[in-house]
Parts: sequence; C-alpha cells; structure tokens
Amino acid sequence: MTSTPIDEIAWSDRLAPHGWNELVARHPGGCHLQLSHWAAVKRTVGWDSVIAGFETDRGIVGGAVILHRQIPVFGRIGYIPRGPLIDDLDLAPRFVGEMTRMASRLGIRHLTVQPPMGGEALEQVMASAGFFPGTAPVAPDATLVVDLARDDDALLGAMSARTRYNVRLSQRRDLRLREGDASDLAAYHHLVERTAQRQGFDPYPLDYYRALWEQLGPARHIHLFMLERSDELVSAMLAVTFGETVTNKLAVWSGEYGQDRPNEALYWMVMQWGRAHGLRRLDLEGIPRPVAEATIAGVEIPEKYRSSVASFKLGFGGTPLLLPRPWIWASSRTVATAYRKLTEQGRGAKMAKRLVNRLRTGPAGMNPRRGQEVR
Repeated sequence: MTSTPIDEIAWSDRLAPHGWNELVARHPGGCHLQLSHWAAVKRTVGWDSVIAGFETDRGIVGGAVILHRQIPVFGRIGYIPRGPLIDDLDLAPRFVGEMTRMASRLGIRHLTVQPPMGGEALEQVMASAGFFPGTAPVAPDATLVVDLARDDDALLGAMSARTRYNVRLSQRRDLRLREGDASDLAAYHHLVERTAQRQGFDPYPLDYYRALWEQLGPARHIHLFMLERSDELVSAMLAVTFGETVTNKLAVWSGEYGQDRPNEALYWMVMQWGRAHGLRRLDLEGIPRPVAEATIAGVEIPEKYRSSVASFKLGFGGTPLLLPRPWIWASSRTVATAYRKLTEQGRGAKMAKRLVNRLRTGPAGMNPRRGQEVR
C-alpha cells in the first residue's frame, strides 16, 4: 500500500458504486458484504446505505458501505460489515473521525463496525477513538474454510471418518446436483421455510432472495445448487462467489431421504464444482467462536455444540478461522451504557440476539423470535 499526499485526498459520502466495487475486488480484505450490490439487497429488509470514504483524481482509495436503519424506541443504528477498506492505513484515523461525524449527521446513535480480515491496525485506531468491543451477535465471528486446491482423496482424507463414510454412501444413491436459476428461487425458499420451522429461525422473505439474484446475478457472484432425488428437490445451497472463494450463505433441507445423506452429498458436490471452476476455498460461513477456539486448540468442542450444525460442518475438515469481533461507537455515554446493559449475560443478551436476527430478516418493529446467525 502506497502513501497518498493528504492534500490530494477528499472525503465523500457519495462514492460511485462502480469505483467502490473495484476497490473491494482488489483489496486484500475485500468481501462481498462490502459490495454496493449487497447494500441494495439489504434495502429489501429495511436498511438504508451510504458509500463513504476517500477519493483522489486517480480513484477511490478507501471507505466503507455503511448500513443504517431506524428502530423503535432506540432510534437509528448503523452497521459496517467487514470494513472499512483502506489502501493506506495512515488514513485510518482520519476515516474514523469522518465516519463518526457523518454518523452523527445521519442521526445514528449506535454504530457497529466489524473490521475486515487483517484489520488489526484498524481495531487499534478505533479503540483510540473511543470505540469499545461489542458483545452482541451482530455477525459470525468464526468460520471454517475448506481448501479446494486438493484432489478428491486429499479432501476426503481431511474429513472425519463419519462424514467421509456418509459422503461415499451418498454417491451410491440416486442424487443429482444441478445449478439453478432465478426460476428456482421459489422452490429454494420453500425449503428455507421448512428448515426455519424445524430449526426455529426467522427466514428472509422470498423478495430478499430475488433481490440477491437481481443484484449479484449479472456478475455471476450468486449461485443456487439444487440437489434432487428422482427430480424431487431434497436439499439446496445458496452460495456467493467472490475472488477465489465460494461462500455458503444458507444450505437447507426438506427433511426427507435422510438415509441417503443428501446434505453430505450437497456439500461434497459443491466442493467439486468450486474446484472445477478454479476456486480455491469453500467458506462454510459461520460457526460459534467457542467451537473454532476449541478446534484450533486441539480439544473437544463444548458439549452443547456436539449435535449442532457447527459439528456437521466440522466433519468436512475445514480450517477454523477467528474473524474480527465488532467494535461499537455510541453517540453518547447514555447510549453506550444502555448497550452494555442490554448485552450483558442473561436475559438481556438473549433479547439482543433475538432483536439482531429480526433486524436482519425483516422490517424493524416486528416481534423477534429465536434466530439463526445469517446475514
């Protein structure tokens, strides 16, 4: 990263989406969650957005997509997922200052920032500027990544014995994977609703998935994998490709034909699809941090996770990664105190988690239910 003379840099809260997306694509910490297209999708579930940062006569050199929305009683909140992205870290203190001033102008009372991978220097700048570590479950703070730059034997060899057995069993069943299109979204959403009913989370509406397809489809960033048994849809995965990574956004299952191990077949076939298309990683997106920490330490995962989705994902032999935790800016000491009280362990923390999940999936003001961590 090269330094840019400070007098050649201008702050803007109306950065051009095309130029911004180019920066996201080339930045080492770039993630699909910072694309302008993703912000457009979030509008379907109640979020407004601005793209703010720095530009020179040679283009955009740093910034972030800032999501914000009004919620009852509390007021306007803001969120920066996996950002900001800045070419020259010497600009970070200025960015943080401009960002908080802009948040005040927008009426944001509470701003959550989840830095990108490799954003440790940004965390230090935010801490110096009065941000404090967040504890609410805003987004997954750990994940599993499978290395696709290996042949089938190596991929299978990295799996647990049980998962490997189930993958091989599934290959002897009448299961077929096809890549779906926009016409398949309603069928996919039907499985989303069935899965949500079984697991007890609030599903996104069908319009959300249609918006995803409309925004990310033209650049081939969005993919829908449909696993069928005799032309009957059994399981499916919506995935995003960005850079060299395919990311599982939400895999769902009808609940039928479990004896054929359709979910293991789905993940295995998506791995092979990714490798065939030149991708190097499958991000299984989102496991509880205690699971990742235990796996990294080489100890048994906590008992309450041993029959969970996280345990299922671990079976595929991915590498656990700890993602940066969120940092919080509050417009006043009163707001900061209210946040800390709300997110303390106990009933308040559970209420915060339910509210966060409801804010992700529907308009503000609806009654939150127990939710799954999906973005």
